[in-house]
Amino acid sequence: AWSDRMSGLLTLNGDECAATVGYSLTSHRGDWDAGATTRFGWSVASPLEVIPLPAMQAGAWKDPVRSFLSLDKSNVQLTVLKAGAQPAGGWIVRLVETEGKATDLVLDASALGIDAAKETSIVEDDLGPIAVNGGKLSLKLRPFGFLTLRLLRGDAPEAATDLVATPTSDSEIALAWRGAPAAIYNVYRSDDPDAPASDYTLVARSTGGRYDDRGLNVRTAYHYRVAAVSAANRQGPLSPLVAATTKAENRTPPRPVEELGVVRRSPTSQFLYWRRTTEPDVAKHYVYRSERAGFDPQAMEPVATFSPDPDHFLQIYLDQAVQPGTTYYYKVLSEDWAGNGQSRSPETAVTTPKS
Repeated sequence: AWSDRMSGLLTLNGDECAATVGYSLTSHRGDWDAGATTRFGWSVASPLEVIPLPAMQAGAWKDPVRSFLSLDKSNVQLTVLKAGAQPAGGWIVRLVETEGKATDLVLDASALGIDAAKETSIVEDDLGPIAVNGGKLSLKLRPFGFLTLRLLRGDAPEAATDLVATPTSDSEIALAWRGAPAAIYNVYRSDDPDAPASDYTLVARSTGGRYDDRGLNVRTAYHYRVAAVSAANRQGPLSPLVAATTKAENRTPPRPVEELGVVRRSPTSQFLYWRRTTEPDVAKHYVYRSERAGFDPQAMEPVATFSPDPDHFLQIYLDQAVQPGTTYYYKVLSEDWAGNGQSRSPETAVTTPKS
């Protein structure tokens, strides 16, 4: 079975489904439950993914090894530990019971200085408080059940004030504000003044009192809010809503196309696709093809020119002028109604079947 959002476009040929399948083996005594085979399967299929933090993340711990979160039951697995995405913030922890039995357990997050916790839904909506005793939480899990928690520490910072939004071009608005000292500031943007400040409208995190919002649409009104966030990811109150409109004089080219790819259809034809642009002033797309990687599209003529299709998520060009057993490289450049042309494009490549 094979599925993706393109509804079969990527499976027109069997060899397009080039997947690598890995296998892991383990031995055990007794039956499946006694051998903890379910837990082994979870560990293999959902390995711990580590995201390195950038430089300048000095912390208070000097120990070479230290546990900052632990569970006292081996049949409960930690599947998620991340910063809370919703404005409520904190740290999000998700647990799953792996052996099909009701379990009482203790989660120890005392090293993080936790002083409050809440149970949340899978999308991090708070459901209710959970008692915290010395950084430890007593929890219950149903057989094969999931539990999502928000771990909190300290108070939220004060509100950011004096937010000012200044248009600096047809595609950029400069933001500046004041506020109490904070680890970072969340910047929220929407073209709808009634849209809530959420993970969907969070556009940036700034370490200072300013942010330059780039890549905006020409002559478009945007609405902003800013909130200070503590080192424990506790967000303070939102600033008052501020609006600004990008300038009307169009001098900025469209953004480069995104998710450019190509799918083989036959030895002599293939699909080129990319994500539909959200910029309303894009007038044309120019498709370039070469048999050489890293080619300069501006030094050659396009193989196709057409207008954006606003009705489909993917923009598609069917290239029927290719030869069997040949590697082709593609780029796509966009141009707006004012004649501003993009000079940068991602590059994608494919080799046509020999027969």
